[in-house]
Amino acid sequence: MKLSYASHKEIKLGRGQITTLGTCSPVVYTELIQGMQGLNEQIRLFDDEYNECAINKAIDWCGDVACRTIEVNQYLTKLERLISEALTDDDRNQIHDCLSELYSAVEQQLFLTDLPLEVTYDFDMKHLLKFAKIHFDKKWQTNPYDIIESILKVHQECDIESCVVLTNVAHYLTASQMHELEDSVVATGQSLLLLEFCRMNQRDYYDVGSFNFIDEDFVDWY
Repeated sequence: MKLSYASHKEIKLGRGQITTLGTCSPVVYTELIQGMQGLNEQIRLFDDEYNECAINKAIDWCGDVACRTIEVNQYLTKLERLISEALTDDDRNQIHDCLSELYSAVEQQLFLTDLPLEVTYDFDMKHLLKFAKIHFDKKWQTNPYDIIESILKVHQECDIESCVVLTNVAHYLTASQMHELEDSVVATGQSLLLLEFCRMNQRDYYDVGSFNFIDEDFVDWY
């Protein structure tokens, strides 16, 4: 996939690769951040055949991971299908047996009201998974590296092809963790774009994948 920003050179977002786009220009940084969220027309994305891709489908905007938690809801449909398809017949039977006991217990309580009430048995697996309120462990979500790695794993497990976009990674990860992140990106085959407000002389920190830079005079450096 190719990223086009206004009049600047296109940037390739390769699978299994980290791409960094840095700038020291507040104007550029603001336009990049807003464009990735579809809030301006400065950012456009194209596939390898130069067909334009919808921003909201081609980009998984995660932003600053230390300022948010992973929203399961944005992946929920795919996660539910993944979990449901992984269940064996024995697993499904066990879940149904447990649910039958729950319905029976509720039904017994309804009988005590002396009112014509009854329960509706629903064994739809998607409904059961929603009932379980699947979520990520909040205690675990205090480590930015773990959050990033799990986003990549969700993409891999659920076969999500959109490019993950993060900001301010340099604020939270050590140089060693950056290389670990590179290994994780390669292992999961995901596409990761880092948007960073930085200086050109900081490029050694981003010695993973490709580094692209737009200076305060709007000049491209690659």
